[in-house]
Amino acid sequence: MTIPLYKTYYPPKIGERLQSVFDSGMTSEGPEAAAFQLELQQWLGNPYTALVNSGTIGLEVAGRLAGIGPGDEVIASPVTCLAGTGWILLAGAKPVWCDINPNTGCIDESKIQSLITSKTKAITFVDWGGIPAELDTIRSIANRYGLKVIEDAAQAMGATYMNEKIGTLSDYTEISFQSIKILSTADGGCLSCKNEEDYKRAILLRWFGLARGQNSNPVQWTGDVFETGYKGHMNDVNAAIGREQLKTVDERIKAHRANARFLLENLQCLSPRLLTPQVPDYINPNYWVFTIRLLNKQHRAEVSKKLSEAGISNNVSHVRNDEYSLFKDYQKFLPAVTEYEDRRLNIPCGWWLSSSDLYYIIDTLKKVV
Repeated sequence: MTIPLYKTYYPPKIGERLQSVFDSGMTSEGPEAAAFQLELQQWLGNPYTALVNSGTIGLEVAGRLAGIGPGDEVIASPVTCLAGTGWILLAGAKPVWCDINPNTGCIDESKIQSLITSKTKAITFVDWGGIPAELDTIRSIANRYGLKVIEDAAQAMGATYMNEKIGTLSDYTEISFQSIKILSTADGGCLSCKNEEDYKRAILLRWFGLARGQNSNPVQWTGDVFETGYKGHMNDVNAAIGREQLKTVDERIKAHRANARFLLENLQCLSPRLLTPQVPDYINPNYWVFTIRLLNKQHRAEVSKKLSEAGISNNVSHVRNDEYSLFKDYQKFLPAVTEYEDRRLNIPCGWWLSSSDLYYIIDTLKKVV
C-alpha cells in the first residue's frame, strides 16, 4: 500500500470531453477558453481574472503590470517555488528576502516594513500550502508606502481570508492549475487583477500584445500592438479540462479541509516533537498540503524514512529559493526560514484519503515520532 502525497483528479468521462475539442478542430485559444475564463471569474467573484498557460507566466505578467524593472526592489519570502521569485530577476529587479512565520510558512508581515527603501516597488509572497498570508497587514503597509501586492496563490485555490476568496484581495493574484493542484488543467493558471485597466492589459500581454479573439481578424493578425507580450494564453484543450474540474472543485476543497481538521485534532498530542500549522480563525486554508514540523533536520530525516517505509508518501516540496546560486548576491541570515527548512515535512491531506488512510497516517506518526 502506498498513500500518495499528491493526486490529480480527472473526471471519469474527460476523454470524451477532450475528444469533442479535438473533433472541433479548435485546439488553440477559442470558445472553451472563453467559457472557462467566464466561469472562473464567476467562481472567484472577480471579473478581472485572465487565464494564462502557467502560473509562472501569470507572475511575470503581474510584474509587468506593477511596473517592476531594473533597479527596483521586491520584498519576497524565499519559502516558495522558484517560479514565485525567479520572475523578479527576469524583470531586472532585486529580491529583498523577508523572514517567515514558522506557524504557517507564510511571510512574516511584522518584518516587512523594516525592509522598505526608496527602491521598493512591491511585496510578493506565497500562500504556503494553501494558507493565506496576513493580507490585511500586508495591504496596509503597501498602501502606506505606495507599493503593489503580488500574491502567489499558486497553492491556495478556494482559500479565504475574512470570508473573502483568494483572488479578490491583492493587486495581483496568481493561481496555478498545474498537474498536482486542487484544480488541474494539466498545466495552466490565472491572474486576477484589482481593476479593469490592469485586466485589459493582462489580456494583451498574455498573447504577444494582441487582443486575440476580440479585435483581431480570425484569418490574419490585425490591430495595433503597443508593447510586446508573451505566448501565455490558455488553449481549448486545457480549458476543457478546467471546465470539467471546476464543476467539482468545491467538493475536493471541502475534503482537504475536513482531512486537515482531523489531522490537527489527532496530532496535537505529539507536541512538541511534532508541530502542526497554527492558523487564526479568520483564515480558512484549502490545505493543499499539510506541513508538520519535527524537532530538527535529523529527526525530520528519520521520520520521513519511516513514513516512506510504511507506504506514506512525504516530502519537503520546494527548496528555499535564496540558497540557489542565481540568488547568491542577495543572501542574508533568515533565522525562522532556516529553522523551518530544517524541520518541515509535508504529509498527505488530500481528497483521495479514506478514513482508514487518515487513521493509518496518525497511528504511524504516533509510533515513529
